[in-house]
Amino acid sequence: MSWAYLVLAGLFEIGWPVGLKMAQEPSSRVTGVAIAVVFMATSGVLLWLAQFHVIHPAAAVNPLTKTPIPVKADGVCCGSYNWIAT
Repeated sequence: MSWAYLVLAGLFEIGWPVGLKMAQEPSSRVTGVAIAVVFMATSGVLLWLAQFHVIHPAAAVNPLTKTPIPVKADGVCCGSYNWIAT
């Protein structure tokens, strides 16, 4: 799931330079800045979610839906994360 968040964040990273480029035109200054801010914020949230799922794999709660994430018997979901503890 963290890869999906990361790919989506990368796609949203494309939007904010476009918004800033639009803001250089006097006729679309406010619209361009608004687009840039929305895309920056969305990208930031998606990057945070991707990082959250990598650093806290055993948190066992989805931060968006507040629903439990299935955890295997060893307390690890989505693979082995023993490298975090070292």
